[in-house]
Amino acid sequence: MLTVTVLGCSGSYAAPGGACTGFLMQSARANVWLDAGPGTLANLQTVCRLSDLEAVVLTHAHPDHWLEMPVVANAIQWFEPRQRLPVYSNAHMAAHARAMIGPDIDIPFDWRVIEPHEQVTIGDQTWTFAETEHYVPTLATRTDCEGQSIVFTSDTGPGFSLAPMVERCGPIDLAIIE
Repeated sequence: MLTVTVLGCSGSYAAPGGACTGFLMQSARANVWLDAGPGTLANLQTVCRLSDLEAVVLTHAHPDHWLEMPVVANAIQWFEPRQRLPVYSNAHMAAHARAMIGPDIDIPFDWRVIEPHEQVTIGDQTWTFAETEHYVPTLATRTDCEGQSIVFTSDTGPGFSLAPMVERCGPIDLAIIE
């Protein structure tokens, strides 16, 4: 069974007691953190430990979708040791993180650059990506597991359509549209 836990849903900045964008996609054999906006690490830890994550997927380089990652790097390096955590993102996001955090970002993380329309398997989850309509390179995600599918559009504009993803991969059970 594929489930999604909302770790944060505030755009641009978190409201009091809130967190920016982040979700935990869970199945029998995988915990995947989708977007790591500020405040989402605290909420993630109420559901699972960093050591229980198979991967992180980052949709784009806007701060409200990824700025928890420097904090995660510190946690992994100094308090929650684990194997390098795979991080899937587009090339723009990976370059942005490296420029902001520096070369130490590769110590806790195993960055894996993905392209729109690429498909990857993480545990028992299949992830399919599509480019959205946004002013920085941004990926929409589709997570499939055991006949269930959840789509997250991330930031997008009025011209973005889920139709190509449905045509390629089949019906969607849940769409989270930002």
